[in-house]
Amino acid sequence: HDRFRKGISAWLTKYKNSNCATRDLWATLEESSGQPVGKMMSAWAQKSGFPLIEVQATSSSTWRITQRRFMLHSGLGERREQPEKRQKTDL
Repeated sequence: HDRFRKGISAWLTKYKNSNCATRDLWATLEESSGQPVGKMMSAWAQKSGFPLIEVQATSSSTWRITQRRFMLHSGLGERREQPEKRQKTDL
């Protein structure tokens, strides 16, 4: 949490009077955290849609967890959910 704040503060300071690209934010967060932020975020941010995770209780001791892609259609303003890979995992 503190490393994230430090990284955001450094990024805002560095680019306050200029333009930057998304990779500049990831690089600054990497510097402040020592973690591979760019690699992780590029893999996530460059994909269409984002993960929507749903958790439903099926009994008092069993849960069903599903993940699918959520997309907001540009221009149409309607929400569209597309089924993606579904996996069953026992917790």
